[in-house]
Amino acid sequence: MKFELKEFQEDAARQLLDDMTDLMGSYVRRKKPASCCLAAPTGSGKTVIAAAVIEELVGGSQDLGVDAFDGDACVLWVTDLPSLAEQTRERLLEATDLDESLIESVTNTFSRDHDVLEAGKVYFLHRQLLGKGKLLTRGGESRTFWQVLRDSIESGLHLYMFLDEAHRG
Repeated sequence: MKFELKEFQEDAARQLLDDMTDLMGSYVRRKKPASCCLAAPTGSGKTVIAAAVIEELVGGSQDLGVDAFDGDACVLWVTDLPSLAEQTRERLLEATDLDESLIESVTNTFSRDHDVLEAGKVYFLHRQLLGKGKLLTRGGESRTFWQVLRDSIESGLHLYMFLDEAHRG
């Protein structure tokens, strides 16, 4: 991490990481999806906390003193708006030591250009791309985004989805 986390941020990151690794272990054993939540007040640094967790999962960092590296991990960060996806992507790049090549924005042509998601990468997606009739969901000459996700998970990829609802009214 490029930022030094405050004590409460480190505690939150460790707790989230513990929850996520427990849930992934349960999923691998039982094939039952599960979720956990990072809830914190406005201005507490939720994105930076999440960035620390992502760096531990996909980058193998030891900044939090937790062995959480998952060689099969991939992160899909989902926001409501294109501007939020880009803003969060930029913040992640600013906060972590992850190589920029590992952080990718999902665009209209993503499903045409990708068969599966890649381990070690972080993808940013805004929900407007998934609307009815949109290129990512209608298929046709290329696969749908849902097919890419299915094939990724079936290949053994551990998909961690961050649903960013922090900016809802």
